Amino acid sequence: MKKLNDLEVVVRYTCEVNISRCIKSIKRQSFLPRRINILKNVTPSSRAMQKAFDDCKSRYLLVLDADQELAGNAIEVLYKKKKA
Repeated sequence: MKKLNDLEVVVRYTCEVNISRCIKSIKRQSFLPRRINILKNVTPSSRAMQKAFDDCKSRYLLVLDADQELAGNAIEVLYKKKKA
């Protein structure tokens, strides 16, 4: 696994959704983000997105909802396409 210092993942989370599958899918990636930031109960969506951008310390930001899961190499594919 390769750690990317210029990528962060933000997970938007409300208590009615189980976040564990989302987090596990991020940690199983072939390329790992520098940081996983969990935004808990930040609403509305526009406010959550603004907070994600404001808190980001990396060049790239991937925002997920807690009910989303990534395929095993999703970050690698996206990162390589962006770098191409």
